[in-house]
Amino acid sequence: MVSKRDKIPGSFLGSFGFAFQGLREGWVQERNFRVQCAYALSVVLLLLVFRPEFSHSLLVVFALSCLLTAELFNSALERLVDLAVDDYHPLARAAKDLSASAVLMVAMSTALLNLLVFGSLLPWTSGVALLGFWGWFFCQRFLNRGDR
Repeated sequence: MVSKRDKIPGSFLGSFGFAFQGLREGWVQERNFRVQCAYALSVVLLLLVFRPEFSHSLLVVFALSCLLTAELFNSALERLVDLAVDDYHPLARAAKDLSASAVLMVAMSTALLNLLVFGSLLPWTSGVALLGFWGWFFCQRFLNRGDR
């Protein structure tokens, strides 16, 4: 059912409220979005510590925003598919899988970009050790917790 609020066009600034509601929905309902936000925050902190060139920092921030955006689109598509299909359907599964694979591609590209940017700032051995520990810590802290 469409609510009265959804029928009445609001002001331009009022439409930002819907966007922030979507961010809140993503944060509250989507564990992967929270994990990716934690990843993005840790990368931004590393940018502040290591201070790479501005153009490199800009690329990293852009890649992180693409990652978070892709995750929100994936969540939206999954909800639309769930709304449209009551029972299992191979096309519904394929749509969800394709959407998830798009997020995976963005995540791998972002990780590679981060590895190149931060790896170029550190001596090879310490860079590999730091990134390896960071990846291990990240996986232990966020991925092995189960859904909450």
